[in-house]
Amino acid sequence: VKLKAQAGSSGQCDIPSLAAMDLKQDLNHFLQKHCKRPLTKQDIVYTTSKYGTQFQAIVKLNCLGGQEYAGHLTADTKAAEKSAAEQALAANAAAVQAVKAEEAQGGGKKRPPSKMMTPQEKAEKKARLDSGEEQNPAMTPKTELNSLLMRIVKRYLSKGETVYNCNKIGMQYQATVQLSCLPEEWGTRAWAGQLSSNKQKAEQSAAEQALKDIKGDEKLAAAAAQPKGRGKGAKGKYMEMMKAMMEEWGWQWGADGMPRERVSEEDYIGSVLEWKGHYGWIKTEQAIEHEAKEMHEGKIYLNKKDIVGEVESLAEGQAVKFKLFVDPNGLGAEECTPM
Repeated sequence: VKLKAQAGSSGQCDIPSLAAMDLKQDLNHFLQKHCKRPLTKQDIVYTTSKYGTQFQAIVKLNCLGGQEYAGHLTADTKAAEKSAAEQALAANAAAVQAVKAEEAQGGGKKRPPSKMMTPQEKAEKKARLDSGEEQNPAMTPKTELNSLLMRIVKRYLSKGETVYNCNKIGMQYQATVQLSCLPEEWGTRAWAGQLSSNKQKAEQSAAEQALKDIKGDEKLAAAAAQPKGRGKGAKGKYMEMMKAMMEEWGWQWGADGMPRERVSEEDYIGSVLEWKGHYGWIKTEQAIEHEAKEMHEGKIYLNKKDIVGEVESLAEGQAVKFKLFVDPNGLGAEECTPM
């Protein structure tokens, strides 16, 4: 691959609004918008060499056909990589300006904030959902079953309390579900769904059968309808619970690797609200039955290390699938997969 020549002796590129400290980030942003997909570690590769007391970096853009750009000699490796990023931006200035123009026309703008509902509007919507007049598209049978179970047992579910088993019968699939969190003989029962074309539909069918039976039982329906005691408030009770769990495990507040507890084995679907380089915040329209859901204004934390695969960054509005966990800082996403 031919090495691209450096642009000018000063090392400055004439691209408006690019701050020197953000050149690598600007390059990532440009490439992500230009390629119209999340970037992986292999898409942008920096190689730095030392010459005497100075450093020079080369950046290889595998997502642009393997183009390479060399930066100027600098005093340290970070500055060397930024210089290489600047040369890449300068060489692709026309494409950079095209991305900026598209963003200015609305193609890359942030989504407008959702309209805040008034208390009356929230109450009216809840009444329509409860009566069945309006359907929540995110409320699948599995999601609804998890929500119902947590209302019955008055806590979030642990791993292994909702178990799906799926078998292939000919060209179709049939699933069963066992709910060990339920009391008495209900915890030993298994519900079988209808034959379905794939595993996901088979599991949803099994959940639907369990829902019908549980909703039809007066005792379980009464337990689900009984309000949960709040005591010191949802956040206060959650913090007390997490403090007790941390003391039991010997953890200290603020330490690395805070203890996590899986909220549910259900897959959640959401979208990226904002991305800040190595972490960000996502949201979901699915119902979350947990005391910590009010923390951080309902936003869910996502760290780059919890993204499946070698994805370097996510775009705002990017759809993602994830598992939901809770730690002392609130709700978080793990096993996150861009969709």
